[in-house]
Amino acid sequence: MSIGPEEQLARQILDLATLTGWRVFRVENSTRLVRRRSGAMVRARNVNIGGVGFPDLVLVHEKQRRLLFRELKADGKYPEPDQREWMRVLLALGADCDVWRPKDWPRIESTLTGALRSVVAFPLKGDCA
Repeated sequence: MSIGPEEQLARQILDLATLTGWRVFRVENSTRLVRRRSGAMVRARNVNIGGVGFPDLVLVHEKQRRLLFRELKADGKYPEPDQREWMRVLLALGADCDVWRPKDWPRIESTLTGALRSVVAFPLKGDCA
């Protein structure tokens, strides 16, 4: 079973973040089997309804005093409306919130290694609009 570009990106980010001193919380789109009243077994998303669309990663670096919220997308893909709404609210509150894609790897690497400590992230191409 092959993994998709978002999962591959997530694994690369988690590896680098761990090596560079970041603490990471990852929101996973897990599913589970549940039995309906009819007795039928169905797959249900194991997600808190209020949390639908929350960014995929929350990264914290205590020494750098940084908190990042990141949505991961494949190249050419854009956040869904629920994701854009979470990002809009986080940005309105002054949070460092952005979308990362595989093509952004140089920027991701610079961010996680501390080279871009003073950069403020702004949404690109209407990601958060």
